Amino acid sequence: MLPPELQPRSYRPYISPSMSAPTLATTFNSAYSPERNPNRSPNSGFYTNRSSNTSSNRSLKNSRFSPSSFVHNPRIAIALVPCAAFLLDLGGTPVIATLTLGLMIAYILDALNFKSGSFFAVWLSLIASQIAFFFSSSLFVTFNSIPLALLAIFVCAKANFLIGIWASLQFKWIQIEYPTIVLALERLLFACVPLTASVLFTWATVSAIGMNNAAYYLMVFNCVFYWLFSIPRLSSFKLKQEVPPPLNYLLVTTTMLGGAAAAGAYALGMIADAFSSAAFTALAVIVSAAGAIVVGFPILIEHFT
Repeated sequence: MLPPELQPRSYRPYISPSMSAPTLATTFNSAYSPERNPNRSPNSGFYTNRSSNTSSNRSLKNSRFSPSSFVHNPRIAIALVPCAAFLLDLGGTPVIATLTLGLMIAYILDALNFKSGSFFAVWLSLIASQIAFFFSSSLFVTFNSIPLALLAIFVCAKANFLIGIWASLQFKWIQIEYPTIVLALERLLFACVPLTASVLFTWATVSAIGMNNAAYYLMVFNCVFYWLFSIPRLSSFKLKQEVPPPLNYLLVTTTMLGGAAAAGAYALGMIADAFSSAAFTALAVIVSAAGAIVVGFPILIEHFT
């Protein structure tokens, strides 16, 4: 028997670690290891990338919207605050008590950071005050006509609704969660306030002074509110401002060219018979109407961006 040092030994082939089959844990760790992937952050996984892509797509989708304070508050207050005071005067004590209680509840909820509860409390208080206004006001006795009384109640309800829209635009969380609705409410406010406020202002003036010259009061209020709301204004929430629409350019062109043509025809003595006189009159009316709209005549044409 041979000594141990002379006996044959069994040799195992040497296999390099780089040639061995990788395990699942090694592959997973190497794929997501920051040392092996320097371009990948340690916290970047599938769900992180997916959430970042979702947030980036959402930010691109709402890139034209910017939550901010409603910058047209002074302009709206000029119209709706006197309207609210007039409605409180018409409604009397029941409306004032209902609205005061509802707004106190809304203020408490807002102080406790219940934003949605405060929002619904504002709207419920406005609805309750409108119901109290319907039963406490003496509009049916004042107008002595059911159709006129119903029309007056409708105008008051519309003003109350516009006040609720104005209050809704003050909530920042609504601007963040519902940007398209906020833009629609802003546009609706600028479209409806001029007509409703001018009617209520005229109603209050007639109640204080009398029915004489009521049409002229309405004309003055319409002109003021047209200048405040219907002349092109910039949105409070849009980052990218577009609207002015080409209608203004068309009206200016019609005014200038039509006025020049009418003046030239009159200077050359072309207005001699009945047909030319009718044409001249029609052209003068068109030019006057176009010029009146350009300078701010109170016709409801929406230019709000």
